[in-house]
Amino acid sequence: MDSNKYDAIVVGGGHAGVEAGLALARLGKRVLLCAMSLESISFMACNPNIGGTAKAHLVKEIDALGGQMGVNADRAAIQIKTLNNSKGAAVHSLRAQADRHKYHIDMKSVLERQVNLHLLESEVTEILVGERVGDKAESKASGKTGGKAGVALDTKNKDKCVIGVKTEFGETFYAGAVVVASGVYLNSDIVIGQVKKRSGPSSFAAATKLSDSLRALGVELRRFQTSTPPRILKRSIDFSKFTRSGGEDVLQGFSALTADSELKKVLKKQKNYPCYLGYTNEKTHEIIKQNIKSSGIFSGAMDSKGPRYCPSIEEKIVRFEEKQRHQIFLEPEGENTDEYYLQGIFTGLPTNIQRQVVQSIEGLESAEIMRYAYAIEYDAVNSLGVNPNLMHKKIAGLFFAGQVLGSSGYEEAAAQGLLAGINAKLFLDAESPLILKREESYIGVLIDDLCLKGVDEPYRMMTSRAEHRLFLRQDNADLRLSQYAIELGLACESRKKLFKKRQKDIQKADKILQTVLKPDARLADVLGVELGVLKSGLSVYEALKRPKTCIFKLNSTYNLFKGVPKHTLFTIQSNVKYSGYLAISNAEMAKEKALAHFSLPQNFDYNSLKNLRLEAREKLNKIKPQTLDQAKRITGISPADITVLLLHFK
Repeated sequence: MDSNKYDAIVVGGGHAGVEAGLALARLGKRVLLCAMSLESISFMACNPNIGGTAKAHLVKEIDALGGQMGVNADRAAIQIKTLNNSKGAAVHSLRAQADRHKYHIDMKSVLERQVNLHLLESEVTEILVGERVGDKAESKASGKTGGKAGVALDTKNKDKCVIGVKTEFGETFYAGAVVVASGVYLNSDIVIGQVKKRSGPSSFAAATKLSDSLRALGVELRRFQTSTPPRILKRSIDFSKFTRSGGEDVLQGFSALTADSELKKVLKKQKNYPCYLGYTNEKTHEIIKQNIKSSGIFSGAMDSKGPRYCPSIEEKIVRFEEKQRHQIFLEPEGENTDEYYLQGIFTGLPTNIQRQVVQSIEGLESAEIMRYAYAIEYDAVNSLGVNPNLMHKKIAGLFFAGQVLGSSGYEEAAAQGLLAGINAKLFLDAESPLILKREESYIGVLIDDLCLKGVDEPYRMMTSRAEHRLFLRQDNADLRLSQYAIELGLACESRKKLFKKRQKDIQKADKILQTVLKPDARLADVLGVELGVLKSGLSVYEALKRPKTCIFKLNSTYNLFKGVPKHTLFTIQSNVKYSGYLAISNAEMAKEKALAHFSLPQNFDYNSLKNLRLEAREKLNKIKPQTLDQAKRITGISPADITVLLLHFK
């Protein structure tokens, strides 16, 4: 076998890259994964945690599809809890504080042991593109061949097809698919005050040449930014001035593969690794206001867009001037380090001002900064140039995933990486792509938003973005998506067995829900009512519909669901309590499916439809939606425009 020939090449070893590489290798493809540094594999350069509101849904879905993030998050967890417990089940979200060093080491080990996957520490400097000859791509210069080109391209550029990559050492590697998951490394600059230097996150080297290669291929790039907080030394913190925030008991970890015994170890350990809640104050805000123009974010040193929903402390002070304080969290970075992460103090201020800001906070008067905060700006791809299968619209076999595609966060990146890896495999085999729908997954919402609506700032997943969030709960991610993993071949035997048992448990529960309970003292206690109120018996289903009824108390009272795990009981309860809303949601989804099946031609010139508004014609020609349902979701497309399209193509 030629050492420089692979089925697929993954560029980048961050959270997107590892999921893409693992998916391709587990699906039988020979894969080369190139990383700037092997020490950057799944490195948690920003916050040392996984999950959180909406992000936990993504991790659960990654796990349901056979990905690795959930497994690794459970292994590296030093604290875990469920956010939004006081709200409805649809927004319950796991959040794990992770040992960031262990997370990196464990993921690197998984990659090293994965059959078909080859790791190489090397910077990719050029994407090689050739012409398609039959079902393959050929480079006139080299005569080397890549894989099949299985997705239709824009006719004006139908000859463009990936054939491989070149590296900084002058090596050439050939493949029929390339997944670019370069994170925030493309031409990245670290900015602290007025000091600006070419660097990747956490002092890793920047990728300085790949951007030029992408531009030469016609890939549109823009400039984005984000920022990180300072890290401080544990012994310099007065914890008595902060409110302790510990972990909690949870029904299940991120992964269905995590045994209860392993989860119990985390729950036992987490009492030693609490987080702490504190606040900024008026003095903090005054220091920032006085020095706002010295911040790299406000001084003009950066010409890029930052994330709206994870702003720097400077932006918070400016945008929310009326607030007298802002929350901050002290978070441990791992078991074998005394570094603490200052969640909420993201900044690009000069080092001397950073020290003043930190030490103005009660309890941090003597705080020692171990690592300065920094802002980082980088090149990102315009996501409107990418199809919903994450392949570039004009270059067959070239896929993008993660922060390079305009998202923010580990979880968003990993979700895209997994889908890019799956679709790269399907592309190589000339099979139909896997495009998850908005109504079946948060991943579908994420990719749909990126590829159809586009972004002008780093995108963050939120529950409010999902129209069908009552159905898209973290507790039922496997029931929604694991069948895809089984059909693709990404589900291991253990995952298949667990999934089948869960299905059987829920089927058994459906029958038990029809059981009628007698109107006695036990039932009154379960329902939280006086015995005299009960005039007749209730079915288990009717009992669970009552707002005060808890399935765990009901089960302990009547022992109805023998052998059914607690997390499955929670899913059963949620299905019952949300049943009315789910019926309405299902009716809405049925209407949307009709539009989803209405295909639109990919080579049509929308300028020929004079009844369409000019903005609609421009957007449709640029994005080229594949269905009427996709067209409907494009920003700037009105219901009247959809009617014009429907009448014309029907």
